[in-house]
Amino acid sequence: MASKGKAAQIVMAFLPVVGQDPYTGITTAKDCAKVAVKQIIDTKAKDQWMGVGPENDPAFWNEVLTDIDSF
Repeated sequence: MASKGKAAQIVMAFLPVVGQDPYTGITTAKDCAKVAVKQIIDTKAKDQWMGVGPENDPAFWNEVLTDIDSF
C-alpha cells in the first residue's frame, strides 16, 4: 500500500507541470514519474541503499514503478 501511495504522489507532482489534459496529461505525467523513479533507483544504487526504511529498499521502488503502470 505504501508503494501505491508513493506512486500516486509522484504522478500527481508532475500533473501541474505537464498539464491535466485527460488524454495526454496523465500519460505524460506517468512517463515522467517512471523516469524520476528510475533516477531514484540509480542514485540509491550508487549510495548502496544506505539507511533504514522502505525508501531504502530496491524492491519498494520497483513496486512503485509497477504501481505507476497500473494507474
